[in-house]
Parts: sequence; C-alpha cells; structure tokens
Amino acid sequence: MRPDHVSIIEAAAFTLGCLTIHFLRPHAAKVTMALGVALMLLAGMVAVSFVAVEVASAAGHAPAGTELKIDWGDATAIGYD
Repeated sequence: MRPDHVSIIEAAAFTLGCLTIHFLRPHAAKVTMALGVALMLLAGMVAVSFVAVEVASAAGHAPAGTELKIDWGDATAIGYD
C-alpha cells in the first residue's frame, strides 16, 4: 500500500471516529457501560478457556506444555517451547 493511501485511510478513520464520538455523546454512559461489559465478558471467556485447558492437561487429555503456545512471527507470546 502506498503512503498516500495509508494517510487517506488514517484521515478517514480519524474523521469517522470523531463523528462517532460526536453522535454518541448523549449516550456516553451507555456506550461506556457496554464497552466495559464486553471487556469483562471477554476476560471471563479467556479465564474459562485457560482453566479448561489446564484441567484437560492435568487430566491427560492435552499434551502438557503445548496448549498455550501462540507464535507471532519470531516470538512466542504465551506458553512454552
């Protein structure tokens, strides 16, 4: 992607964000609450998934040390090699 396309996309995203904030201002408390609830649900799903994988690993249904490996390019974000 050429640099001028990137700047156009950035400008469009910024403008869209500003318009969204402007139009959602009367509903700011509701939007903030919805975002907070969504983040808490996401954190809960991650925690439940983590516990389920650990229980499965302890019960011998998943190979130990491999269930949490996430590779992003050259680095391992979470888990063991």
